[in-house]
Amino acid sequence: MTLFDQFNKPTSSSTIYELLGTNVYQLESLGYISKENDLEQKELDSTPIFNFVPVKYNPPAPVKYIQVSNNIVFIGHKNNHIARIDLSDPKNIEKFTFTQIEDSSLIRKMFLDPSGNHLIIGCKNGENYYLHYPRKKIIKINKFPNKKIESVAWNPIIGSNLSQRTDSILIGTFDGFIYETSFKKKELFVNQLYALPEKNRGAKRIISSIYFQYWPRRSDKIVVIFITPSQLRQFFGGPTLEALFQQNINNPQVIELPSSLHYSQLSIYEEKRGECYIAWLNQTLLFSAKIDMKTFPEHSQPSVIIEQKLTDYPEDDEEDYNDYDEEEEKKKKANPPIAIANTKHHHILLYPTRFVAKMKLDNQTILDESFEDQFIGLSHDHTKNIIWLYSPNSIYEVHISNENRNVWKVFLDRKDYPTALQYSQTPSQKNTIRSQQAEDYFKKNRFEPSARIYAKTSLSFERVALKFSKIHDKTYLKVFLQEKLNNISLQNTPQLTMVATWLVEVLLQLMIKNRNENKMYSQLRTELLSLLGKCKEDKILGNKLIFNLLSAHGISDELVEHSEHVGEYELIISHYIHQEEYFSALEAIKKSQDKEMFIQFIPILLIHAPCKTVTTLKTFGKKIDPKLILPALMRYQISHNEDNSQENQAIIYLEYCVITLGNQDIVIHHYLLYLYAKHNQEKQLLEFLNPQQWVPFYSKRYALRMCTRFNQKRACVNLYSKMKLYEEAVDLALTFDPHFAKVIVQDCNDDEKKKVLWVKIAKALIEQLPPESKKKENNKKRNKRTKKKKRNNNNNLSTDESEDSEEEILRNKLKKKNSRRNNKRFNRRKNKNQKRFNKKRNAKYESDSYDDSYDSYDEKHSGSNSQMDLTTRRGVLNFLMESDVFDIETILPLFPPFQLIDDFKNEVVGTLKKYNRQITQLRTEMETATDNSEKIKKNITNFQGTYRVIGEDQKCEICEKKIFHSDFVLFACQHTFHKKCLEQTMINNFLSKKELDRLKRYQNSIKEAETKVQRKLKLQQRKLLLNKNDNKLKKITSNIIEKKRNSQLNIKSSRLGKSAPKGKHDLLDSNDNNFEQSNLANSLKLNNSQMKNKKNKNKNINNEKSNTKQLLQHTIQKYKSEVKKILYGNCVICGEILIKSVDKPFINLKDEKERFEMSTWKIKKNK
Repeated sequence: MTLFDQFNKPTSSSTIYELLGTNVYQLESLGYISKENDLEQKELDSTPIFNFVPVKYNPPAPVKYIQVSNNIVFIGHKNNHIARIDLSDPKNIEKFTFTQIEDSSLIRKMFLDPSGNHLIIGCKNGENYYLHYPRKKIIKINKFPNKKIESVAWNPIIGSNLSQRTDSILIGTFDGFIYETSFKKKELFVNQLYALPEKNRGAKRIISSIYFQYWPRRSDKIVVIFITPSQLRQFFGGPTLEALFQQNINNPQVIELPSSLHYSQLSIYEEKRGECYIAWLNQTLLFSAKIDMKTFPEHSQPSVIIEQKLTDYPEDDEEDYNDYDEEEEKKKKANPPIAIANTKHHHILLYPTRFVAKMKLDNQTILDESFEDQFIGLSHDHTKNIIWLYSPNSIYEVHISNENRNVWKVFLDRKDYPTALQYSQTPSQKNTIRSQQAEDYFKKNRFEPSARIYAKTSLSFERVALKFSKIHDKTYLKVFLQEKLNNISLQNTPQLTMVATWLVEVLLQLMIKNRNENKMYSQLRTELLSLLGKCKEDKILGNKLIFNLLSAHGISDELVEHSEHVGEYELIISHYIHQEEYFSALEAIKKSQDKEMFIQFIPILLIHAPCKTVTTLKTFGKKIDPKLILPALMRYQISHNEDNSQENQAIIYLEYCVITLGNQDIVIHHYLLYLYAKHNQEKQLLEFLNPQQWVPFYSKRYALRMCTRFNQKRACVNLYSKMKLYEEAVDLALTFDPHFAKVIVQDCNDDEKKKVLWVKIAKALIEQLPPESKKKENNKKRNKRTKKKKRNNNNNLSTDESEDSEEEILRNKLKKKNSRRNNKRFNRRKNKNQKRFNKKRNAKYESDSYDDSYDSYDEKHSGSNSQMDLTTRRGVLNFLMESDVFDIETILPLFPPFQLIDDFKNEVVGTLKKYNRQITQLRTEMETATDNSEKIKKNITNFQGTYRVIGEDQKCEICEKKIFHSDFVLFACQHTFHKKCLEQTMINNFLSKKELDRLKRYQNSIKEAETKVQRKLKLQQRKLLLNKNDNKLKKITSNIIEKKRNSQLNIKSSRLGKSAPKGKHDLLDSNDNNFEQSNLANSLKLNNSQMKNKKNKNKNINNEKSNTKQLLQHTIQKYKSEVKKILYGNCVICGEILIKSVDKPFINLKDEKERFEMSTWKIKKNK
């Protein structure tokens, strides 16, 4: 017995509850509605749509007119007082009064714009006034003399709330004229646009209401609608209002309804989407329509007013009419309201003592409220959707709330189910709509949409399911169960399991039934698999139940797919491996993305399908740790590749891990390096050791050990260089490739070590060259061999010609002799010509081809390393010349001492030529330097001779005083400044902190140098004074000594003349003379030496004085020149310093004078 058979049996409600295991309040989706929804519905029904709230306002005089807009109320009283109330602050009531006005000029009508700030007031005597808030003064409109304003159409594109202009507005008058005007600050623009024809007389000429609107997204197209008590006229065109009326003046679109009233009203409701609905108050009927604002009307569509309706007014109460007759019945029906309002779904009709609300859709009266007050009008605030009713002594606010409450019922009666659902508000309303819709579709045999809608209702699940189970085709039951399953909440697990199991069984039955139809079968199959997957996600059905159901119906493919959906991939993979379908097993693994299961099966898959396994491994990315797969990778062999390729899949996967994924595990890096070295992949190994796009993580010692083990010499050299063992690297590189050794040397940053390494390379290359003696011996051996070959050839010829005669032999001998003689002569001539040629060539080489030889050397030997033959001297030389260390001067000593210089001739000449070029370049530079210095000297001398003429009245550009009162500075631009003024302006305005510090340093150093000069001058003056005093003293002492000597000599001579004999006297005289002469000579010598010392001292003092003066003056001049550059380097008015100071302010706020001047610049406002 299936679930379907069990469900056909009648069951009690208690058994259902036991079966489902839930209480009643949780079964809303299975046929029950919660009480909360009923309470919500009752609350909605109890709250009124129109709520009447009396306004607490005590008018100073009876109310005449009220206008409300944008939450602002203007109340006009019979005493010509106007009150303004902002409802955001209702306690603050502002009052406006007219100037002295007679009683006949009482307020007749008021018109308020949508912003609530522009008010037009019309009076009974034809005078009109204008008020623009926040101004307190009411202005008289003089350009409308004796024109009773009956209606105003405000511009829909009005400015801000406090805008001082209204843009273009339309005004309709009592006598049938339409004017265009706009209120600006001081001007009033008035233009007559239209006048009703003379046929319309009396009340028919009153333009009761007027409205205009710009077309959406087209400001050049306008629609104007205005009414009289008996006509509705429409105009459309553009781009201006004047052009619009001229276009429609001959063919106006008119809708006419008979009326004998003197008043009428056009109420408009605009939605945000651009839809506009109108209601026209007529004497007999209420005209309602819609303005089509989607497409602008062309000639084929002459009217913008569509969906026109005429509705009757409600009848008056029976109390007003006691006796019934036909005339009274006509009066009842023809009794029009005094005012109307138009909302989204209702027409509001105001009678003197009644308030009536009618629904637009079905014209049903939903409210008819009577009042004791005698209402005189209403005003509708569209921004807040509040209607204001007013009588002379009372005011009411009508708050509209949830007016679309009963709209869904109207559409439900019309069987417009989508619109009814759109306007429904509670689940119970939606339930009634859907249940009625489902029943309707079921009666019309539209079973599929009926099933879908039934599933969304709260009707009894049993009743609906039995209803569809009676139908022979079970697809509709399937649709109902699917939709019901989607609508049941996840908390109700018993309901979900019951519906899901029933749905699975229905799908299996349909699949077995439609097995021959491919499209239907595939569709059912996909539905089944998606259902099973959803049940697995939501944990609705157990895997055992599903497996039992699928296996009971014998569906194996679906069982596999279901296991994929459910996630039982282990069974699928083991099944595929058992059948040796390794690719499909890998596809299942890829779908599952289960890394643990993949690691479990990798050893088998790497043996049977390694290429595909590696590609699937890449899809997992970082999810799988490569260390866990290393044992399987170590057992892998290239012969296992399924496509017989020679690519190592282990290397491919490890490269992906290292390079793409950025694996930093040292074990992975070491194993990849081991594989590179083992399988002799030298290029990949070198790229691995020197990566450019990723960071390697390996031990250099381990890498060196592996490379030496598998004889990877280039890798070893690279590792030696990384470990900065450059000597070992060069030694190893020289064993197989000297060019590689050169690359290693270039990587070395130490210049001294680089020289040592290059010397090592040079010595190794020179040692490998064959010696010159061996070359000669080899050439001799070759010549001997050639001679022996010739002799053997001659002997062979002689044996062959043994039969010749003796005469022929003699002839041959003679020929040989002659040939030898001729050869000797030829060789002599050849040697002479060779010597001559060598002389000419050397001379030409020394004169002309000196540069060409060096350039040809560069062209020949500037090629790549592969072109160099290192077995020859020329190749070794070119190789070594490429380094930065070696020149020809350093290379030549490394060669053997008895080396021929022929191989190095071009290089030697090239170096000499280089030196010669450098010498000539230095000469030219020296000559240019001397020329420049001479030119500079000439410019200096010429500049010293220049002058500028200054007038007597020349003034300082800063202080504006005469320039000759103090020291001044004159620039080449004819601007003159006092030194002090210029210094002050530069320091205060233009110099930066660094420049000020430099200036202070230079000024302090100048002061210090000047003080040093003064000190040294004082010391030198003191020394000179002391020397002068010493000279005077010495002169005085010498004079005294001479006088004493002379006196002594005189005394001696007198004594000798008296007592001594004559002979003795002569002797004494001679001795004395000798003694005196010797003393005089000694004294003269002393004086001369002293004088010389004094002169030398004075000279030294003077020299020191001059040297110190020169040094200090030179330093002072240097500092003064720097100070001049800073202070007097640029003109303050037109120099570069003014351009650099653009970012600085014009006024120094710290200076009081400048601040005072700044205060005088302020612009004073005119009061």
